[in-house]
Amino acid sequence: MAPGGFITAEKSALVNAAIFKQCDADDGVADGIISKPQACTFDITPMRCESGADSGNTCLSDAQLKTYEAIASPLKTNYSFANGIQEVPGFTLFGPDFSPSFPAPLGASQAAARKKPFVFGDSSFFYAFYNDIVQYWVARDTSLNTLSFNPADPGPLTARVQAVSALLDATTTDLVAFQSRGGKLILQHGTSDNFIPYQMTVDYYKRLEARYGGGALKQFVKFFLVPGAAHALGGQFESGYDGLTALDNWVVNGTAPGNLVATDVSPKNAGRTRPVCEYPQWPKYISGDVNSSSSFTCVN
Repeated sequence: MAPGGFITAEKSALVNAAIFKQCDADDGVADGIISKPQACTFDITPMRCESGADSGNTCLSDAQLKTYEAIASPLKTNYSFANGIQEVPGFTLFGPDFSPSFPAPLGASQAAARKKPFVFGDSSFFYAFYNDIVQYWVARDTSLNTLSFNPADPGPLTARVQAVSALLDATTTDLVAFQSRGGKLILQHGTSDNFIPYQMTVDYYKRLEARYGGGALKQFVKFFLVPGAAHALGGQFESGYDGLTALDNWVVNGTAPGNLVATDVSPKNAGRTRPVCEYPQWPKYISGDVNSSSSFTCVN
């Protein structure tokens, strides 16, 4: 929303293509899925327009680079959310929400982005969702200009942010009652999810490890990252697997889930399979049919 900072669908496609050109083959094969996202350290600065001003859809202006910096950077606050959280991870730029494979949640244009009521693909999903949380949940004031609200330092609204966080944020590591009743938990997160960045779940899992210890934690919590999967739909790999049976076997029969196999349920790539590796492992291509999970192995 900053002057000149809007990202068009054409520029989004340009960035998306550059990211995949640099990072797609890090997992052993260029197949349209980034299976090793932790190794993708994409540098966007070479895409700067020569003068810094917007000179068309082949480059990014300085204002647009700042937009991408804001998207990808973590939010660090001067106060604590529920359970002491003071940092929210940045979004993953290779997720579908910032690529042409998904209706543009950034909006069709800067003017359309703030359009009400929200129209998917025209107005901005990210603006509308954030705007409604701030106006209705936090401030309880529909006249508030959301763009004047600073989430890192909400000033007089800090206590309201914390009150909403206490109601909504599932970040407690106190799973003792759940564990003592024999509860089992399968955590999963798609690495192309830009509604909730997957790093949020990684951070949560690490806090669980710090509390329970890695070995003890694995007795009742299993965590899987799903490369290319987005938020329920979209992404480069629309993952489907029988998680209920895996959970049932663990609870009833004591058989803990190992590395899983997911099937792509998207019409375009229906039937191809990939391993879903227990964190921190990721699927590395070895040889054979790139559309078969048997051609991959889970590695650290």
